[in-house]
Amino acid sequence: MAKLDLKQAVLNLDGKEVIGQDGKTLDVRTAIKISLLNDPNLDKKSGVEKYNIYKLAMKIESENPDFTTEELASIKKAVGDVLNPIALGFIWDLIEAAK
Repeated sequence: MAKLDLKQAVLNLDGKEVIGQDGKTLDVRTAIKISLLNDPNLDKKSGVEKYNIYKLAMKIESENPDFTTEELASIKKAVGDVLNPIALGFIWDLIEAAK
């Protein structure tokens, strides 16, 4: 089990906070939820797979979740499929440091 600091801001290459499309600072929790819920292959997933995405998104909403190795792999895949290299790299490094 691993913990991630989901409240921290995603930082760009010069260490400044990334600003989301809503004009607010993008935090790790929001970036991961966006990734999970906007999977470009969502229409090809089974109902079970979609439900698992939903459950992981709900877990991310909880206060201080512990993540299994499998959940971290799912998060990395989703982030890799959806986010730009700056946010992807920041979150992947965060996950690797948590293992």
